[in-house]
Amino acid sequence: YCPYLCALGLAIAANAAWHGKLPMPSAWSNRTWATPVNWKDVSQGILMLGHYNFQRFNTAFWSLVEEMRISIIFPFLFMFARRAGVQITLLTAATCCLVIHFAAATGPQLNSMIDSLQFVAVFLCGILMALHLDKLAAWYRSLGRVGKAALVTSSFLLFELSHLTSLKLFRGSWRLQEWHTQDWPL
Repeated sequence: YCPYLCALGLAIAANAAWHGKLPMPSAWSNRTWATPVNWKDVSQGILMLGHYNFQRFNTAFWSLVEEMRISIIFPFLFMFARRAGVQITLLTAATCCLVIHFAAATGPQLNSMIDSLQFVAVFLCGILMALHLDKLAAWYRSLGRVGKAALVTSSFLLFELSHLTSLKLFRGSWRLQEWHTQDWPL
């Protein structure tokens, strides 16, 4: 958190010094330092609560917000996955994606706390993989060359190409493409 606060302080200082003075080359970069510094945005940046606009001072902060939130509930996610078993945990992860989908349908602006559910789904799958690492490693070793090649190829295609359709069809499902990448024993 301390390095984050230092980075936030530098980003706020840069925003104060260069807001409106530098040409931004793209719509993406125009979201950073788009408005003058105000104390509401600074306090939200420090606390990371509510609908925190992570792009406000530094677009790279988006993952820190999610990591901080997940780290708070991670012990509970672990205990849940351990007690609930594979099927219930996967169902819960899928339910998180459904909640994101239906929350998006109710309005254009998702609450960032609800939006964090998509990362809960990924972490639940990663926990399951960690809990069953020995079984997964044994299963992987039992695959022949063709099976391993098929798994690697399908994982690559799922990861690289699923974003082309899933965002349009099912909000929150884009995280499905990452479920298989968590702690994979290659």
